[in-house]
Amino acid sequence: MNYTLTEAKQYAVNNKLKEWIQAFLRYEDKDMPNPNYGFADGLLLEERVYFGPMMLPLTSLSTVRIEKDITDANEVKWFNHKVDKIIEKLDEWDMPPLIAQIDEGRLVLTDGNHRFSALEKMNRKECAVILWGNKDQEDELRQRIEQNNWH
Repeated sequence: MNYTLTEAKQYAVNNKLKEWIQAFLRYEDKDMPNPNYGFADGLLLEERVYFGPMMLPLTSLSTVRIEKDITDANEVKWFNHKVDKIIEKLDEWDMPPLIAQIDEGRLVLTDGNHRFSALEKMNRKECAVILWGNKDQEDELRQRIEQNNWH
């Protein structure tokens, strides 16, 4: 697997987005290792629905943990190092989509904080996102996708 936007789209077309997400969240890249096992395992605890990848405005995403939320100096340095590495390759990289959850009507970023920060620093206005929710949120997600309602 290459863990790219193109690949994620192909998996979505083949109704295998869940499989792509699980593999992506468990992948350990040599340059920037950062598997997200806890999130991957959590997604398996109950039935989920997945949509995308789709282009969304960065402003439609709420973030929980980005550099402005970090207080430890060493962690800030590490976070910014990862963001800088992403910025270096952003223009030629088929960057994997961010992953966001619908939560009380908001889209909350659940994977891709470093990529999100890099996109913001590069003044990008939109990005590819995979949306997910619990099975009982499927209708709400479908309706918001159809209405393109992300604010």
